[in-house]
Amino acid sequence: MSRKGEPFGEMFGSLRLAASPQDVGFLALRHLEEAFYVDTNNKGELREACMEALARGLRQYLRHGWSRGRGLFDNHIRETAKTRVLDLEVGLNADVALYFGPIFPSIEKRFRDFIEELKNTQTGETARNRLAIVLNSPGGSEETVEKLVEIVRYHYAEVHFVIPDEAMSAGTIFAMSGDAIFMDYTSALGPIDPQVKQRAEEIATLLADNKIWHSHGRKIGVKTLQNLLRLEIVDYSADNDLRSKILAYSEFITDYINRHEYPFFLHHRRWF
Repeated sequence: MSRKGEPFGEMFGSLRLAASPQDVGFLALRHLEEAFYVDTNNKGELREACMEALARGLRQYLRHGWSRGRGLFDNHIRETAKTRVLDLEVGLNADVALYFGPIFPSIEKRFRDFIEELKNTQTGETARNRLAIVLNSPGGSEETVEKLVEIVRYHYAEVHFVIPDEAMSAGTIFAMSGDAIFMDYTSALGPIDPQVKQRAEEIATLLADNKIWHSHGRKIGVKTLQNLLRLEIVDYSADNDLRSKILAYSEFITDYINRHEYPFFLHHRRWF
């Protein structure tokens, strides 16, 4: 399987034939991804490393069977996610929690336990009073947002929101409850329902004005939020170090969520 000179296409074809579950292929691809960082200057050695990494992923599956292979996959995902979220915590100088999915009433108790678990893992000098929520949400219940805000504010004096992709409707309201909103040029918030009252009345009025947005589902980018609504948005588009950390974490988790078709997902350094 790992003989020299074998084309990439043949290697991937062999992988699919030997192990049909997509998680096994995903595990091998993650090994391959890691190998790409071995030596970017020596293409010959890089190719050899890639071939061996891909073959290693397949050998693990063949040696241990599906149940063991799945365990190896899950452990790899957990450890990689933990490494990346810890890296982002350093970059933001905050505890980091990811919220992916709609905002609905039945999540309140689970979200409470989720935040308590994060806060209770703090010890001594590592204790932080700032929380950064990486948020990706199509919206949901405004009443539930109020409860989620109460939960995070009970445990943290300062709350920031990071929007790598989008937070629409109730997700926008949730983000606006924070002390700062981090977005880049591809991020988006959305209009909110006219009846929703916000701490910033002018912002709420503009976001509820259908004459401006024309559609409740329209996405509003960072420049519009800054220029028209005069919201204090931290635009990290040009901060390459912070942006790379945010994307490395959020895209890794989002890829995992999409592969498993999870409608809802929470994550932090102690919760997977």
